[in-house]
Amino acid sequence: MRTLKRNKVKVWYKNLTGETEILRNGIRTGEFRKTYEEGYIMANVAPATGNASIEPFGVEANYTHIMAVEGTNCPITETSILWMGGEEDPEYFMVVRIAKSLNHIRYAIRSTETKGEITT
Repeated sequence: MRTLKRNKVKVWYKNLTGETEILRNGIRTGEFRKTYEEGYIMANVAPATGNASIEPFGVEANYTHIMAVEGTNCPITETSILWMGGEEDPEYFMVVRIAKSLNHIRYAIRSTETKGEITT
């Protein structure tokens, strides 16, 4: 997979940073809300199809797309929430596997129907 600049798309992500306790009228409730850090990266995203090449994550992995990022310091982890597309109709993804090399990182990502499938 080439990482040409013209092939890159904007991929938004949310990383879990922790939990904060929910307060009601200044009183602790014992309930917690997950907190996330948001950002975006430019990455190459391609469907995981084709039989002529070697599958980088194996044939048994459950993924729909492969995402390649230049460099080795990408903040996306296996717990990240990803989405692409416009604000009106975004497509959501979950990270299935991560494969790091010397020059780039490849992510096996799986498309989900809605954001509701991803626990936020």
